[in-house]
Amino acid sequence: MTVLLDNKGKRKVGDALRKSIDADARLSVMSGLFSVYGYAALQKQFSKIDTLRLLIPSNNDGLALSDDKQPLKLTGITGDEGDRRFRNSLNLTQVARECAQWLNQKAEIKSVSSPIPQNLFHIHNSNGNSVAIHGSSPFTSSGLGFTPSRGYDMNTLFTTPSETESLLEWFFNANQN
Repeated sequence: MTVLLDNKGKRKVGDALRKSIDADARLSVMSGLFSVYGYAALQKQFSKIDTLRLLIPSNNDGLALSDDKQPLKLTGITGDEGDRRFRNSLNLTQVARECAQWLNQKAEIKSVSSPIPQNLFHIHNSNGNSVAIHGSSPFTSSGLGFTPSRGYDMNTLFTTPSETESLLEWFFNANQN
């Protein structure tokens, strides 16, 4: 089954992730932006996963986190314009601490020096079922559809094995570069 997700009404990336993540799932994410508020929006579901493979762009001028063990410099960690209401609640320190703890416990993070124009969320559940969401929405609260986006989002949710496997293969190929 293939479903279009535009983050309007009932077709939101975050809602699809919420419904799709089972206990002990393996989550692979390739995103042009990573926001602690994106994490906070799905914290309950993300706490159930077994592992996270996260591929994000770096601002380190060519330094790779996984090889050099240099601190990863990220832009947008506090979110995009849609995350302003969360920043105004003055809980950034708490949310960032919880996100960092989750990443330390669950994540394998790799940075790439090139931009990531397309985003991918791939879930492989312990029962063997997989779901993949590919499109324009990054790992932010607006990219997940929890805050309004100023643009038009176009994402596709895939559930058939051939589609989800090919997208996971694409993730691994990008992860190798």
